[in-house]
Amino acid sequence: MSEHSHQRDPQFVTTLAYGLDLLLSFRSGERALRMRDFIERTGLDRATIARLVHTLCELGYLSHTPYGREYRLGTPVLSLGHPLLANLEIRQLARPYMQALADRLNCSVSLGMRDRLHMVNVETCRQVDSLTPHSDIGVLLPMMSSAMGRAWLAAIPARERQAALNQLRVREPQAVADMRSRVDEEVRHFRERGYCRNLCEWQSSFYGVAVPLRKPIQGEILVFNCGLHASIVHPGFIEKVAAPSLIEMVQEVSSAVWN
Repeated sequence: MSEHSHQRDPQFVTTLAYGLDLLLSFRSGERALRMRDFIERTGLDRATIARLVHTLCELGYLSHTPYGREYRLGTPVLSLGHPLLANLEIRQLARPYMQALADRLNCSVSLGMRDRLHMVNVETCRQVDSLTPHSDIGVLLPMMSSAMGRAWLAAIPARERQAALNQLRVREPQAVADMRSRVDEEVRHFRERGYCRNLCEWQSSFYGVAVPLRKPIQGEILVFNCGLHASIVHPGFIEKVAAPSLIEMVQEVSSAVWN
């Protein structure tokens, strides 16, 4: 829903939305944020941020660092996401298949879903000695440049894809300008080959291959992603080994879920 639509919606609680945006300001690897970080990332004024921070601290969703000038997420935030993860039974079902593929290809295999204008990992497996970085649960991936994001865009109906791209154009205009042609190419590639790619465009030296589940889970399109270090990707490896292996794994998971 657009900001203009929010203004016309009498049921929309703006203050609640601001508070959630503030909690969502934290990024992977960041232990604490300052007031100026919240201001820059939400676009809200200092007085509003101060009230929100105070309220969230009182409720335990934020806490002061020892020096009191920075804020970190509080333990109650964990309980917000746990019911969602616990109810995604496909995580437990898919894990053995994901681990087997990770071990066979010396890669990382993740399962993700859409989180606003990003993708978020909800399960991940990794070969012990893999050179690929461990992508923890909860890590956000860019929609435009990651294989997982491109596969999600390719899997949804054209009208929904255009709506998502319009939202991205407002929030991330440079990403859309840089990547729109590649996304269109990957949508076509998905229709022809059944998978999408990231050819070291998001993280240098890492390739990505992604395949969506054929049916939604709890109304959401979920996507499996295989992350590969460039050192093991010889000519033809993605097309002849990685992509067919991931497609086969997704088919096995699908059969286990729906048959």
